[in-house]
Amino acid sequence: MAVLTSLAAGGGVDVFSDELNHASVVDGIRLALRAPADHAGGGGGGTEPPVVKPVVVGGGAPRASRLHVYRHNDMAHLEALLTSARASAEPHRRSLVVTDSLFSMDGDFAELTALAALRRKHGFLLVLDEAHATGVCGDAGAGAAAAAGVRAAVDVSVGTLSKALGSHGGFVCCSRDMKAFLVNKWVRKP
Repeated sequence: MAVLTSLAAGGGVDVFSDELNHASVVDGIRLALRAPADHAGGGGGGTEPPVVKPVVVGGGAPRASRLHVYRHNDMAHLEALLTSARASAEPHRRSLVVTDSLFSMDGDFAELTALAALRRKHGFLLVLDEAHATGVCGDAGAGAAAAAGVRAAVDVSVGTLSKALGSHGGFVCCSRDMKAFLVNKWVRKP
């Protein structure tokens, strides 16, 4: 939830979510869309996530973040939503796609190869919930993105340690730049 809030809070973000995402992902998105820009008192670091940096034209502030739900694993529908959002958006809006890698209720996988291709084409941030794939998919249990060979296309992987690993807590895997953004977004200024 904190990852999604950090990436989408403060407005100016189009969040795209698979309709069958786990309830925890849906709750994270709902909280992120309601969070004010200074949800944690501001941050010690930058105010924009790495990879996709918005350009604010004319000093205007970003508008509210918006949620777009695409049909389950329907990459054509996702692409249509991405294209439509881009065509109607202000130049400073960012796009964020969030999906489970392995859907727990149906047991099917996200179209990870197609998502990686869409990410290259549209330049969105990709957040992957690997909770149900960690420990059971990929080489040494590294998850569905590793199994599909698209780990490098995923900006943030999140998950829990309480499923296949039988422990407590969770994890966030990302680049150093993304880590610095996420940590600084939640650090209160003195």
